[in-house]
Amino acid sequence: MSDTQNNQTMYNKATGMYMKALAEMMKALDVHSHVRVEMNGKLLKRAMDDGFLCVLSNDIRRNLWNYCYDNEILLARGPFPMSKSTVNCIGWAFPYHNDEDKQRVHRTLAGIDVKHAESRYRRFRKFWHSVRSLLRILPVEIPPNIIKISLTNAFYQTAVEVLSSVNLDTQQLYGNVVYAVSPTHYELPKNYNKDTGGMGYLE
Repeated sequence: MSDTQNNQTMYNKATGMYMKALAEMMKALDVHSHVRVEMNGKLLKRAMDDGFLCVLSNDIRRNLWNYCYDNEILLARGPFPMSKSTVNCIGWAFPYHNDEDKQRVHRTLAGIDVKHAESRYRRFRKFWHSVRSLLRILPVEIPPNIIKISLTNAFYQTAVEVLSSVNLDTQQLYGNVVYAVSPTHYELPKNYNKDTGGMGYLE
């Protein structure tokens, strides 16, 4: 077998492992609106760069980028009205390492829930505005039973390292994940072709 064939086999296996990690997140978020995830740092960075994990602000992105490896994050399914998602977004990522992170995240999510309610009931805008103001100050109850998944397997890190020099067709990869998982809350891309073989190419 030639070096080119060996390399292609290696890239295909790495892409398969990356897809498996994305599928685990999608399966969890398809059933639960919020999921705790323990994730390898390189996998987190790659998923954010590829648009599979979105963030509400640049501050959150910086906080996540500065995370040490294997820190816990919270994924929320979304969508969120104040920020535009990528076309291949699986979930929205938030730092979830310490009590301060958790308070900030759940305060944000509670504020978003109120904003959704406010858009449905315009006549209660003033009331909801006062509630939102309180949410910025009062401690928020942290749900004790948020499901947790672990994506710290060394194979995920190795896969991302192998793919570091590969440009992936993220829309095709997203479509493959949706096709494999058959979820309720995610749709196949309009131009998805399940028969497409390669999803990446070397730079």
